[in-house]
This record gives sequence, C-alpha cells and structure tokens, in this order.
Amino acid sequence: PSMTSRETPRACATRCHRRLGVPAYGGKATRFAGPASRECVGVESGAGCGRQDACGQAMTALSRYVQTEDLLLGLEVADKRQLFQTIGLHTERIGNLPADAVASALMRREMAGSTALGLGVAIPHARVSGLNHIRALYVRLVPGLDFDAPDAALVSDALVLLVPSPANQEHLELLAHAASLFSDRAFRGALQACKKPIEIKALFDGWTPEALARCDPSRIGNAR
Repeated sequence: PSMTSRETPRACATRCHRRLGVPAYGGKATRFAGPASRECVGVESGAGCGRQDACGQAMTALSRYVQTEDLLLGLEVADKRQLFQTIGLHTERIGNLPADAVASALMRREMAGSTALGLGVAIPHARVSGLNHIRALYVRLVPGLDFDAPDAALVSDALVLLVPSPANQEHLELLAHAASLFSDRAFRGALQACKKPIEIKALFDGWTPEALARCDPSRIGNAR
C-alpha cells in the first residue's frame, strides 16, 4: 500500500500494518512497550509516526536494535533469496547466528506474502530460533530490487527485523512502529540523504530536526 497524494501518513501506515499483519493504531495515542517509551501523541490529528511532535520516542525504541555494524549500504544482489542469504552470512559473522536459519526464516515469511510496503520500502521480518533478542538491520540496495511491491516500485530501502521465537506483543508493536516510520516521506528523504553509517545511526537514534541537519537537507525534496 503506497501513500497517495491525498492520504495522511497515519492512513498509509494503517494500510501498511494490515499488509504486514500487525496491529494498526487506533484513534487514541499508542504506547510502545519498553523502558524508554512514552506515549505517541498527535496521532488523532493525522500527524502519523516519524516526526518529533508525533512520536519521536518511537524511533529511539527502534534505535535500541539498530547498530552501526548492521547498516549495509550499497548492497547489490540479484533477487530476494540472495538478499536473505547475504543477511544470513552477515548475522552469522557478527552475531553467531546460523546463516541458513536466518535466510530460511526470512524466505519462508516472504513466500507467505511480500513484505514490500511500496515507495521503495520493504520490511522483511522473521522469527529465528536461537535468537535471544531483537535484531534490526538496515539495507540500502543499489540498484533497487524487485520485491513484488504493491506499487511495482523497486525496493531500495529494506529494514530487516529478526525476533526471537515465539513472537510476542513487543515484536508486533516494533513492526508497526517501523511501518509508520517508513511511511513518513520526510524520514525517507532524510534517510536517503545520509550517506554514512554514523549519519544513519544518528537518524534512527532520534528523528529530530537536529538529526536531519547532520545530513544534506538539499536532498530532502527528492524523497519519493
């Protein structure tokens, strides 16, 4: 579900949640579970997530799991299977997770339905046996990859979420927050403007004007 010109970020995020099979936000403020959480306010006005005045802390919650070593930029792969194999090899090298287990889990989930949201974004996710904490990886694909997206756009931004098995409510809420964040046009523009892992990590740590200033704001208008 890609965002139309007349659609608010909240409405787009709700459709993304449905596509990924996670709870959508209601009209009231939604709280993310975790020690650093605070209420995500401003949702009723259609502000959506991904902005400081809407739910700035949600990005901090996601950043707990995004590490600089897991920001893979300029990755070139032929298809989804090779992407998941590459992620598996990376997690095996960095996190001592079996590469085949990670790749197979991601592929099984993808075969159940594309995790592409549209607008060049996909959020592949899977439960991984033996994993004892959530792991998030950001992958920038060059060139973009065919992901069977609803708008047929090639995916250039992939956020990969690996969670312990069995999944719990926190995992679902994190997935919902990720869908909301990547539904924000300004955030996508800021992300595309950041060229170094340290800049991207700063953006995930706090989606604020100060974090945006660390990147090149002249590129923001080119966001899809």
